[in-house]
Amino acid sequence: MKVFVVEMLRNNPPHRTGYPSREGHSYVLGVYTNSNLAEQEAEKEEEYRAGKYGWEINIYEQDEELMA
Repeated sequence: MKVFVVEMLRNNPPHRTGYPSREGHSYVLGVYTNSNLAEQEAEKEEEYRAGKYGWEINIYEQDEELMA
């Protein structure tokens, strides 16, 4: 089964790149089994955080062995 991990990434100030980055603050919003729900929740959180955070959804297989 696929799981969708929503990660919120702090936007860099415009004088830098202006794009979300893991270099600043980031956090996992949630893990979902439905891609549409994952995207809806990410967009709600982005609005709640007043655009200070962007988001990224990573897709994994449940119980998948990660390559080192």
